[in-house]
Amino acid sequence: MPTTPRPHPPHAGRAGRGTGSRRTAPAAAAEAFIPQAPLSYAERLSRLHELKLTYARLKRESGGPRDADEQGQIPLSAEACEVVEAVSGSGVVVRDLILKGFTPVSNHPSGGFFGARAVGANFRRLLEVQPVYVEPLNSMAAVSGANSTSS
Repeated sequence: MPTTPRPHPPHAGRAGRGTGSRRTAPAAAAEAFIPQAPLSYAERLSRLHELKLTYARLKRESGGPRDADEQGQIPLSAEACEVVEAVSGSGVVVRDLILKGFTPVSNHPSGGFFGARAVGANFRRLLEVQPVYVEPLNSMAAVSGANSTSS
C-alpha cells in the first residue's frame, strides 16, 4: 500500500549550531523545492532531481568544470568560501573553493596531517566552521559543502 510522506514545515531542521544560523545561499535556492503539501514518491523524486541539477549548475558556475565525482557536496555560498586558482599536476589551471575560517593544523613536516588524532582534530575544526545545511526533501540528516584532505 503506497503511503504519502508527511510534509515538512519550511526551514525544518535548518537551524545553525550555537547562536544564530549559518545557512548557506544555496539553501535559499532549495526553498522553491520544499513541499507545502504531501508529495507522492514521483513528485518527491522529481523535486530532488531538479534540486540536484540546480546544485550542479551552481557548483560549475563557482568552481568551474570538474572531471571528477562531485561527492554529493552542496554548493558553498560566496560568503562562506574563497575561490583560488592553482596549476594541476597536468599543467591545467583549476579553480578550487576554500572554506573561509578553516585552517588545518599539521603534524608533519610536509604540511599534511596524519593519524587518527590529527585527522579527528582537523575534522572537528572543519565541522565548526562549515555552514549547517539539512534538506527536508531527502533522508540525509546533513550534507557537506567541503571535504578535508591531508596533502
